[in-house]
Amino acid sequence: WNLITPMLHNGMIIVGLPSNLPENVMLGSYYGLSVTCPVTDGEEDSSPGENDLSLGRALGRRVAHVAKKLK
Repeated sequence: WNLITPMLHNGMIIVGLPSNLPENVMLGSYYGLSVTCPVTDGEEDSSPGENDLSLGRALGRRVAHVAKKLK
């Protein structure tokens, strides 16, 4: 919330993930994408999982769709 107001003051457009997207039902946020990766001692992979990547792809498609409409 702290960043949204200055972004709007600078003319930016906030593109989030709507609740009707299947990827966003359990994992996403209406305000965009956030991913939490566990902090490990290096023995385990702390990369984003497939669910996180799915949300990223869904948000990318949405941003591209909005940008195309604005063009």
